[in-house]
Amino acid sequence: MAISNEAAVLENSGFGLPTRQVSLWGLAFQRLRRNRLSLLAAIVLSAVILVATLAGFVDAVGRYRPSEQQYTEILGGPTSAHWLGTDNLGRDTWARVWAGTRISLKIGLGTQAVVLAIGIAVGAGAALGGRATDSILSLLSENVRANCSVTMSVYGRWTEVEQARRTTGNRAGAGRCGAAGHR
Repeated sequence: MAISNEAAVLENSGFGLPTRQVSLWGLAFQRLRRNRLSLLAAIVLSAVILVATLAGFVDAVGRYRPSEQQYTEILGGPTSAHWLGTDNLGRDTWARVWAGTRISLKIGLGTQAVVLAIGIAVGAGAALGGRATDSILSLLSENVRANCSVTMSVYGRWTEVEQARRTTGNRAGAGRCGAAGHR
């Protein structure tokens, strides 16, 4: 009888009113708000993305086309007309910086979209395919993760050798590429 009385006491005193649950995104945002440097970085990154996007559409931000040449203002310094100056062909540096930023953002976001699609496909295949499919896909994805740099370095060296062979018309560099170097 003593055990059940103690359990009842623990049950009443150990648990209070239910607290409001916070999602993972909510927790992440709370941590971001507490870290002032991260919050500043997020604000700066948002501003860069906003200006890069607006520079392509709003004339007050973009001011000039990135490829527009003005031969009278070659290698000009910063002025009110060209905020970052001009290059050796008279192109506005401000416009070229934001055009490059837009290209970099497109490449980065496109890469993440491709990675997301591959991850969803592999995850769905592992989840819906059964135990054997899950084991095979897990082994394959772990192998790719572990050996990605080795595979890319071998592929990069192979393309370098192939490019040298095609441009020179001989087997340039083939002596350092394993079996291809044997004559």
